[in-house]
Amino acid sequence: MDAVNNSILDIIGNTPMVKLTAFDTGPCELFVKLENHNPGGSIKDRIGLSIIEEAEKSGALKPGGTIIEATAGNTGIGLALVAAIKGYKLVLVIPDKMSREKILHLEGLGAEIKITRSDVTAGHPEYYQDVARKLATEIPGSFLADQFSNPANPLAHRTTTGPEIWEQMGGKLDALVAGVGSGGTITGLAEFFKEKIGDVQIVHKISEPERKPNITDLLYEKKINFIINVPNTTTIEKYVGMLYDEYQIRRKALELGIPVLTTTELAESFVKTLAWLRDNETTKKPLAPYKDSI
Repeated sequence: MDAVNNSILDIIGNTPMVKLTAFDTGPCELFVKLENHNPGGSIKDRIGLSIIEEAEKSGALKPGGTIIEATAGNTGIGLALVAAIKGYKLVLVIPDKMSREKILHLEGLGAEIKITRSDVTAGHPEYYQDVARKLATEIPGSFLADQFSNPANPLAHRTTTGPEIWEQMGGKLDALVAGVGSGGTITGLAEFFKEKIGDVQIVHKISEPERKPNITDLLYEKKINFIINVPNTTTIEKYVGMLYDEYQIRRKALELGIPVLTTTELAESFVKTLAWLRDNETTKKPLAPYKDSI
């Protein structure tokens, strides 16, 4: 019975690492960490667990309390999964661009959904981040998860994802490739690997390759129009420009023999990672890019 877990929370993390051998990676070896093996289907399960447990430790979240978060992605699923198991009420404020399927998924996990406008920016009374903050002041016993500023976000990757990659790779890697949403993944991983391997290269993906990237590119996410506070930019060294063209990316993915790419960004990141590897002639040791799933 030692192999039996007592809770679904026990199987968050420890996701598999797979070496890809069917693609042209130039002088490099390419590995992917399959975060879709988390019970909620994405890496965001890690921060859902970390944010809630850190809030419990600090006393910010008490038994019977309400968790509030503004989200347009998988963080809501990660929080809903953990909240349901731990017995917390969860209120998610989401923009109206979210798919009906994801809303039903979240409601099935017990979350209360409040839909706001997606055509407004910070400072507007119906902007989803501002609505969440307002709810946190009005609902007694509530806790605002605030993934974009919460140090428990990068902590999850500094203490779990990073050590897992280190162990799975036997401590041998030259570079780690990641995209940025909240900035928690790349920040936590960068902090861990900078301590373990001083010369590891951390590569962050940005859009609009025609324009030279700067610090604003890293911190400003145009899709959601607000400044991200999580990234520790001192640990991130290289910025790779990428162009969003769904048709071209998916066509190229099919040409490379990738049967399923769950999102356009994932397809784009994977194809561009391959191109970056082939151009990176100086890298000889195993290179471990980080992806949610393929």
